[in-house]
Amino acid sequence: MQLTFIFHLLGVVLWVGGLMMLSRIMLLHAKDTSRAGATYTLIERKVDLFALIGLVLVLGSGLYQILGLWPDGGFRAARWMHHKLTLVLVLLVLHVLLLRARRAWAAGAAPTRRLPLVAHSLIGLCLIGILTLVYTGTPHFLHGFGH
Repeated sequence: MQLTFIFHLLGVVLWVGGLMMLSRIMLLHAKDTSRAGATYTLIERKVDLFALIGLVLVLGSGLYQILGLWPDGGFRAARWMHHKLTLVLVLLVLHVLLLRARRAWAAGAAPTRRLPLVAHSLIGLCLIGILTLVYTGTPHFLHGFGH
């Protein structure tokens, strides 16, 4: 059981941290009018790979926790979890939008600052919201974990 939480937290760090870095690098890419676009594209692709690895860890371990560790009916009663999953869905949409923009820029589209700037802010707010929901929500079996 502890291993799944370790994988989940590692996945969160890689995914959300990767998205935060990706959005900042993309913002720098959009601001830079020099011919360094290929360098930015390479760095963006590598950072996005870390974010994708994190996403796989988060989804895999999260699904295991929901399906294998929650008591029967516990998930339906935990409103905080539904709100958390909504924020995770927002993160997933932001990731897809950044991925599409990154690929378009690599194919020659002109970089713009708007998406990375908005995405960076929303990613940070989603992380704050998720942490708040997990640690202040209705008591559940995770609150006693590790004690």
